[in-house]
Amino acid sequence: MSVDVEALMFAVLSPISPGHVWNTHAADSEISEHIVFTRIDVVPATTLANGAPLENSHYQIDIYKEQRVDAYTLATAVKNAMAGASFVNIRTNEYNGYEDTVKLHRCALDYSVWA
Repeated sequence: MSVDVEALMFAVLSPISPGHVWNTHAADSEISEHIVFTRIDVVPATTLANGAPLENSHYQIDIYKEQRVDAYTLATAVKNAMAGASFVNIRTNEYNGYEDTVKLHRCALDYSVWA
């Protein structure tokens, strides 16, 4: 049975910023707060115990806000939501910066998701 990981990700992230969570790219109308999650790659895997197929997907979650402290606060909310998710996930990386193109602060969180 295939699991729709992107639907799971959206369900976890959308309550944090209702109407401002996007898969792959944000709408052109987004000018301030928004969250974008993107599947970077999928690695097929099999357990040795029973041979049940699993997928290890790698996701990047980008958090954008006008103020740096607000981006950090929203990133903390994302980390807490992912920690409480119903699926197995591990945060593998985190980095922060400023995006000149959109004039917003950005926190990027990388996750390994198993489903």
